Amino acid sequence: AALALIRIEKGMKIQEAIALGAKLEGPDQALYTELVYGVTRMRRLLDKRLALFCERPLEETEPEVRTVLRLGLYQSLFLTRIPEYALTSEAVNQVRLLGAPFAMGFVNAVLRRANDAKNKGTLPGPEEAEWLLGERTSHPDWLVERWGQRMSPERLAAVIEELKKEDHRF
Repeated sequence: AALALIRIEKGMKIQEAIALGAKLEGPDQALYTELVYGVTRMRRLLDKRLALFCERPLEETEPEVRTVLRLGLYQSLFLTRIPEYALTSEAVNQVRLLGAPFAMGFVNAVLRRANDAKNKGTLPGPEEAEWLLGERTSHPDWLVERWGQRMSPERLAAVIEELKKEDHRF
């Protein structure tokens, strides 16, 4: 999934990146697809949350490091079947395998801080009302604004909630 996400970040279409990925079957393929689509879909929210725990701007980190951080946080926030310690350990291993062993401590620290904040209830989750609708749902502001011009705030919130449900059906 990390390799597919790196390809996407470098401009490849998501379907092509997924097709170039590992040939998996059953639940493994479903998880792979969920990770690639989920991290891509929720990238804005993930970056906003990760920025809370990075000493330097996230966009200044290497693409491999950003990708591994996004994958780890996505799994922690949205997929609850894998324990956080295992997610963090796997993220540290992935960053090493992707050629950035110098970032192993950084990835470990950022994901541990994010998970600690989540568990203490101090990391805003995707459902927190105080976050702007675009950030909360990881939709671009221009799109939310355009939809908001065409429908009431209540209808807009309902449409976006329905889209979120649809996104998790694959």
